[in-house]
Formats: sequence, structure tokens, C-alpha cells
Amino acid sequence: MLWDFAWHHQVFKQSSLNSRKFSTEYRDAFEGFLLHLIQCGYSEGSVRTFRSRLFQFEDYLFNNKIFNLDNLTSECLNEYSKTLGSFSPKTVVRKLRLLQHLLQFAYENEFIAEPLSPIIPKLRIPRNLQLPTVFTKEEVNALLAAVDRSNPLGKRDYAILMLAAGLGLRVSDIIGMTFDEIDWSKKLLSIVQQKTGKLVELPLTDGIGWAIIDYLQNGRPESECDHVFVKHCAPYDVLTPSMYRTVQKYLQKAG
Repeated sequence: MLWDFAWHHQVFKQSSLNSRKFSTEYRDAFEGFLLHLIQCGYSEGSVRTFRSRLFQFEDYLFNNKIFNLDNLTSECLNEYSKTLGSFSPKTVVRKLRLLQHLLQFAYENEFIAEPLSPIIPKLRIPRNLQLPTVFTKEEVNALLAAVDRSNPLGKRDYAILMLAAGLGLRVSDIIGMTFDEIDWSKKLLSIVQQKTGKLVELPLTDGIGWAIIDYLQNGRPESECDHVFVKHCAPYDVLTPSMYRTVQKYLQKAG
């Protein structure tokens, strides 16, 4: 949000995906594009992520008084790309790739008159900018030790990192975890992976279990959301998949 304000002197809307709908100006194009992605075989979790990114793009368009895709210009798209500077390199590439596919779909289905997808730069992710896929035991311990567990946000981040490090869960599966997926009596997690759609059952170890309990009892804000991990600012709903920056922050603290 601060990055948005720094670039555009305005803050874009932060809305829940559960109730929000696309505006009438963009509904046909965006919903048609998402349906196209479903028909191409993308998973429900991926399409949910794409929908979230389209909402962010829609907010940018409205805040810049662009009420029709046909009014897009190369300058507008270039300015939008600048708003992505606070995201990880991988996220930037994925957001721009989605925008490129959207513009191609819009041109082929006559939502725009000119082909704009070639304007979007084709970026690659430098390997040295990615987080390592495997950490040593010492690195994991240093990462966890860098978390300040004396405050609610630290308790949440610590539990999330414990799940990622201890069970190898994807961030999307952790932030999508609901209370009914935890069987405390059997010390078992039963999660449908968002990327594969497959059910996996994993042991809830004592260390991970107590980290979650500490967060639920002493850190989690009051919320009717059925997800275990929630935002710590109103409306206290589902987290967004931006843990790259969280992990990067603790890696820097850990040295």
C-alpha cells in the first residue's frame, strides 16, 4: 500500500475475494478470461490467485480513470509495471505474464482493438534473486530464531515458517489451511493441495502443533474467518500469498 502511494499518491482498495465482483466495465473481459484459463486446465487455486491479481489491476485502472480496456496505452502499462516493485522477482514475472495473457485474450476476443500483449516485457527470473529451495538445518534454525515471538505477528509468522520448514508445505497451502483440516486428537493435518488438487495427510508434530496453538491463543485477532492464519489488520480475513517478503525479512535478520 505504501508503494502504491509513493508511485501514484493514492492507496488501492483492499477487498475480500469472497464478496467482491468485477465492475461492469471489466466484468465480461475478466470473467471471460478466467473461464478461458479454467478451460485450459488451470487449477481452482491458480484461478483464485489470478482473480486476485486482476482485482489489483482493475483497482489500478480505476484509480487512473481508465474505464475501458480499449483505452489502455503503452504508457499506462509501463506505469502499472512500476507499481510491482515491492514484490519478489518471481511474483513480478507471474503478474506480468498474466497481464500478457489477458491482453492477448482481450485482443483475440475484440475487447481491445490493438494488440498490446507484445508491449509487456518478457522477463526471466535471475537465479541469484530466488530463495533457495532447500535450507540446511542450521539455516532453518537461524531463520526461526530470527522471528520475534513476543508479538502476535511474530507468533503467526513463526507458526507459518514451522509448517513450511517442518512439513515442506507450499505457502498457498499454509495460508489456505482451515480449522477443519486439523485433527488435534490424531495429531494430523489433512490438506487438499491447491496446486495439484490432491489430498495429503501429514503428521502434526509437537513443535508445529504448539506453535499453532500459541498463535491461536495469544496472537490471532478475533475473526469469523475459517482460515487458521489471517491478516492482522481489518477486516482480518484470508492472508495473501506474499510470504516471500516475510521469509526474506527473516533471512536478513538471521544474517
